[in-house]
Amino acid sequence: MKYKIFIHPLASEEFLSGIAWYEEQVPGLGNRFLEKTKQKISQVENHPEYFGKIHGRFRQAKVDTFPYCIVFEFFPLKKIIHVVSIFHTKRNPRKKFRRLK
Repeated sequence: MKYKIFIHPLASEEFLSGIAWYEEQVPGLGNRFLEKTKQKISQVENHPEYFGKIHGRFRQAKVDTFPYCIVFEFFPLKKIIHVVSIFHTKRNPRKKFRRLK
């Protein structure tokens, strides 16, 4: 079952920043990061319950090949997924929950 996805503006900002950084490092790498993240978001959209809870009602999906994860919550009855962060896993893990409060 597909859910409607809403992405927090700061999550979008994190994502765009990651794309730009990877593209600066190696031309084309930003596009690979974009594609891998879109693939993972599609998996989340189709099967959000597959990803385990990590903090209260929030869940996390690891982006393949890149050190990023997608932090989200989903509301099965409303058929909504809210992406709150696209988080670089080398950062302090406590920071991924700051905007959740």
